[in-house]
Amino acid sequence: MMFAQGGEDVTYTKRGGGSRTVKAVVTYPGPDSMTAPSSLVAPTVNVLVCNNSTTGISSTEVDRGGDTITVPLRIGKGAKVTRIIAIESQNEGFVELLCR
Repeated sequence: MMFAQGGEDVTYTKRGGGSRTVKAVVTYPGPDSMTAPSSLVAPTVNVLVCNNSTTGISSTEVDRGGDTITVPLRIGKGAKVTRIIAIESQNEGFVELLCR
């Protein structure tokens, strides 16, 4: 499974409290999206996790704008708290979250 081979640990935190570490595949922005000054545009990352509340994050539990994921915004950088702003896609197995 891709999470065991290349997933990284991210921390999911509910708006009301409580957090858990889950494996995710994180897609970082390309170089074109990073040319604007950081004070103008906050970078986004896509986070793909299992769509369940045991080993991942269930799409039914996500509070967009309230829940957060702590993840590096660039490879090799320290982790930052990002807000889940959208569910990009979902199916029975996976959910892809847009975070900023």
